[in-house]
Amino acid sequence: MESGTFRIVATYDFEDYDRLVAEGRTVTGTLYAVVDNVPFPGEGWVDFTGSQLPHWAHEVLTMLEGAPSVRDLRFINAPLALRVHTQPPSDQVLVEAIHKGAVIHRESLTALRLCEALRSALADIAETLHGRGKDSSQIDQTIWWLDKAMEGMG
Repeated sequence: MESGTFRIVATYDFEDYDRLVAEGRTVTGTLYAVVDNVPFPGEGWVDFTGSQLPHWAHEVLTMLEGAPSVRDLRFINAPLALRVHTQPPSDQVLVEAIHKGAVIHRESLTALRLCEALRSALADIAETLHGRGKDSSQIDQTIWWLDKAMEGMG
């Protein structure tokens, strides 16, 4: 049974976007999750949003394909992660907010809700990129894969 309002929040910082892309560097932005109604690692957390979100989605989709597993969806440059536990054939997942190896918050939700949260955050980034005439092909492809996976979920 779901216990909170799990979601993922992501934005891009466009102040230096063109320069960073031209230099082949990763663009940063705000990235955090709301786990059991608490922002983690915090509402102002800055991370490599455009590369982390697709990576997280890939990790989740891979783990949902098979045996029970645990994966850490890491934040860059800090001992922080969202630890996701699956227990097939159940459609429930457990998401734990981890800081320095310790569980700070946890929330149980459906695999579908986890995928929806990832998709929503990715769609926000893609919409912003589209609106600015920027390339969003990696994010668009990740959204497509999430949509395909969610078709088979209840």
